[in-house]
This record gives sequence, C-alpha cells and structure tokens, in this order.
Amino acid sequence: MKKTIAILLVAVMALTLFAACGKKGAGDGKNLADQIIGDWKVESVSGDVEGVEMFQMVLESGSVEFTFKDNGEYNLYMSFMGQEQNNPGTYKVEGDKMIMDDGEPTPFSIDGNKLTVTVDGASMVMVRK
Repeated sequence: MKKTIAILLVAVMALTLFAACGKKGAGDGKNLADQIIGDWKVESVSGDVEGVEMFQMVLESGSVEFTFKDNGEYNLYMSFMGQEQNNPGTYKVEGDKMIMDDGEPTPFSIDGNKLTVTVDGASMVMVRK
C-alpha cells in the first residue's frame, strides 16, 4: 500500500511539473518586452477605418518593416514606389500594451513568429524576419 501511495505521489508531482513547464508558450517563457525585440515585416492590415486601404496599397507594391531594439528604440522602414523612408522612435512595453512616441497605449500580442497590433478597430499583422 505504501509503495502504491509513493508511486501516485511521484506521478502527481511529475504531472504538475510538466503542466507548469508547458505554460511558457510560444515565447519560451519570455515576456512580451523580450519577445518583441527584432525585425518584423508587416504582412497585412485590416479593419474598417480610414487609412487602411492606403496602407494596403503600400503593402501591395512596397514594404513596411519595424525593428525593435532592446534599448527601447525602434525604426520604421517604408519602401513604396521607389521611395524609401526611415522613421526612428522610442517605445516601451507595459504588460500587453506598447507605448510608442505618441504616448498612446496600444494592445498587441505575439504568437510564435506573428505580432498583431490593434488600434482603433484596425489590426496589423507582422511576421518576424
């Protein structure tokens, strides 16, 4: 009987450890502030708000990319119709919100290699480069 109880306790402890380890998710235990660091290319923009159609046109014939650095700086690179533009700025992450130069908290999420930003009814999906 004691042997059976000991085996059950070991099994319960092992299951508890596996369950706890499995909750780290796509970021391998990293918080969003760590996961966002790197180069991202805008894949799509959707929503029923002003400016989305124009942004979609830019994506069809150009590209929009973000680089988020670990020192709180970012660079927005845009290429459209032979024109290139770099726009540097600063950001910080608080929980599941990103605060960029304008100071407005913007909800975002990261799932694997996809970063989704939601602003005023529009969604932008980026893919890690």
